[in-house]
Amino acid sequence: MINRYLQSLQWAELETVNVNQKTWCDGAYGRERAFLGDLLENRNMLTTNATARLLHSMIGGVAVSAARSHAMTTLLRRSLDPIQLSADPENQVTGFLGGGLPSTAQLWSKAGLMSRVRHDAAYVELPNARPFVVVVFTEGVEHSQNEAILPFISQQVVAAIDQL
Repeated sequence: MINRYLQSLQWAELETVNVNQKTWCDGAYGRERAFLGDLLENRNMLTTNATARLLHSMIGGVAVSAARSHAMTTLLRRSLDPIQLSADPENQVTGFLGGGLPSTAQLWSKAGLMSRVRHDAAYVELPNARPFVVVVFTEGVEHSQNEAILPFISQQVVAAIDQL
């Protein structure tokens, strides 16, 4: 049903996505594992471009109603306050794109972390700059455990924007 809805939007970025699986902490089992297929060919699949388009459309209220967009953006809002971050060891800022942003930024994001991936999608507003979306997917155990890579990337993006 979700795949059909996304296809109905007729956005080129969403032509090849598959979002029919639940997210798992320990992996699918039973009939959900069987549905994935022997080669995991029916797993969730998103590209960075599709993720960026979806995040931007949620923030902008394009893909769903304004009320639903507001509800989703409320869930995606991240605090950059160090005290709040230290109180939540599973915050989606530390070790992710938000970790490289200045404290004056506003952040809405969704991180993904498993043993083999570290992903993040962020909508960022900086003072005196245009808002931007940045999405980074990494693969491999070495990258999934590297808490510095995504903050480094967002620092580089902010530095480039400062030069514009």
